Amino acid sequence: MDIAFHYFAVKTLASFAGFNEPDAQIIAKYSQFVDDYNWYFYRRLSNIPDYAKTPQLDLFVDEWYNPLNFNPATTGFSDIVDYTTLVRQRSQKFTVAPFHFIPRDSSCVKNGDLRTYPCRNDDGSYISQMLLAARKDFLSASKNDREFCLMHIGMLLHTFADTYAHQLFTGYNGAENKVSLVKVTNNITKEDETKKYATLISKWLETLTRIAPGVIPSIGHMIIAHVPDLTHLSFSMQYQVPGKKPSVGTYSRSNTQVFAEEAGREILNYLRGCRNQGAVNQTEWAVISSKLTNAFLIDISKLSTESKIVPALSKHWQDIFPNYRYAYSSNEIKQEFITKQKATETFYRYNVFADRLLIELYGDHPRKN
Repeated sequence: MDIAFHYFAVKTLASFAGFNEPDAQIIAKYSQFVDDYNWYFYRRLSNIPDYAKTPQLDLFVDEWYNPLNFNPATTGFSDIVDYTTLVRQRSQKFTVAPFHFIPRDSSCVKNGDLRTYPCRNDDGSYISQMLLAARKDFLSASKNDREFCLMHIGMLLHTFADTYAHQLFTGYNGAENKVSLVKVTNNITKEDETKKYATLISKWLETLTRIAPGVIPSIGHMIIAHVPDLTHLSFSMQYQVPGKKPSVGTYSRSNTQVFAEEAGREILNYLRGCRNQGAVNQTEWAVISSKLTNAFLIDISKLSTESKIVPALSKHWQDIFPNYRYAYSSNEIKQEFITKQKATETFYRYNVFADRLLIELYGDHPRKN
C-alpha cells in the first residue's frame, strides 16, 4: 500500500475509533513513516539510552575501534536510490520482508513459504500476535509511555495493512515474484488501463536497470511496479502456485474493495479494541466503508513526490471526511529525530520497536547473524 492507506486511511480509522486528534495523528504518521525511514548508515550518537543498549537488540555498536556506535533498524526505502540497496540479501531479510512482506507464521516459514498472506485479528499470525501485545502494552501504559505505545501500534499497522496489498509476494529476490500482469482496470473511470500500466512498468524496470545494472528486479512486487498498492485499481496477474508440483494460477482483486472492506474493517476493530470497545456494528461499518471506498478513488500515480502527493490527498480526503485533519511530512519527523550528535527519545523508541519486530522473527540480536 502507499500513503493513501498508511497515513490517510489509518488516520481516518483511528479517528473513527474514537482516538483524539493528537493520538490519531501519532498512529497514522508512524504507520506511514515505516515506508520513509531509510536511514541505514551507522551513526555516532552521544546520548544512547541504556534500554537501546540491551544485549537482545543490535542497535548499539560496542566496539572500541568504531566511532560509529548506532546501527539504525531501517524500515523503509523512500528514495529511488534506496532501491539499489535492496539487491542485498541483508536488506531483503531485515527491511523488505519483515516490515512490508511479512510471512504469515512460523509454520509457513518452516515449510519454506515466505509469501505474504492477508492477516486477521487474533489469527495467530506473526503480525497479529505483535499487535495484540502492543495493544496490551497500550492499555496498561503510564502517561509518559502512552505516546510511544501509539507509535508502536502505528508501525505494526503498516506491516499488517501490507499483508493485504502484498499478498502472494515475498520480500526476497525469488522466482515466486516473477508474476505477469494480465489486466488493469481503473475503478474511477472503469476503463481498461492494461497497456498504460504495461508501459509504465516497462519504464520503471528500465530505470531500475540503469540504477543497478545487471540486476533482475524480482523483489516483492517490483516486477509489476506499484499496481498492487494503488487504491483506485483492480488487476489480475498470473503467478506461480506454491507446492511440490508448481503450477501457474491467476489472481485478481479490486484494491479499492479489499483495502476498504477487508483491511479497513480489521484495522478499525483492532483500534476499537485499544479503546476497550467491541467490533463495529454493521450499520456503522456501512457508513465508514462507503466513505473509505470513495476516498480510495483517486489516482496519484502521476504524482512522484511527497510534497505533491500529500496536498492532493489531503484535499480529497478532507472533502469526504470534513471533521478530520490530515498533515504529514517525513522530513519533519527525521528533523525531530536527531540534532547534531544527540537523538530524541522518539528516535530511540522507533528503532527499538523496529528491532523488536526483527527479534520476533529471527531471535535475539538478529542483524548480527
